[in-house]
Amino acid sequence: MMLSICFTDNHEWWVSSRVFERLFSTALEHGQLDPSLAEWQHVASANGGLSFAGDEQDDEQDDEQDDEQDDEQDDEQDDEQDDEQDDEQDDEQDDEQSVARKLTNGLRAAAIAELGRLGDVDPRSEDGTYKASLEKLLTATEPIVLSSE
Repeated sequence: MMLSICFTDNHEWWVSSRVFERLFSTALEHGQLDPSLAEWQHVASANGGLSFAGDEQDDEQDDEQDDEQDDEQDDEQDDEQDDEQDDEQDDEQDDEQSVARKLTNGLRAAAIAELGRLGDVDPRSEDGTYKASLEKLLTATEPIVLSSE
């Protein structure tokens, strides 16, 4: 089965579930991913992938809706409740962005280490497929890493 791992709206990595599980397990074993992130391997497998894309667009839509609601509501109590809900949504999105960042960095670190360990392999072998997939991960996530520095 193929998984779609969307790091952003423009950065997606299509990978076989076997390769993803191998890399994710290696990252956990070598401490490149915190054990608290282990559940995300199962989430990806159960859902055909992961997506951390679209958060910025959702934020803009939420802000527009909130602005419209605020214009219509003059009651201070309603405004306080809206502010509390906005804060909760911001915290959830910060948590999701933090998870995305940790997963991206951990998987990249594991991929770099694995590529060094693999060296020159037959491209038609299982290790060859694994190596090609790791290289695609690094290519897909390189712009993300550069933009976050």
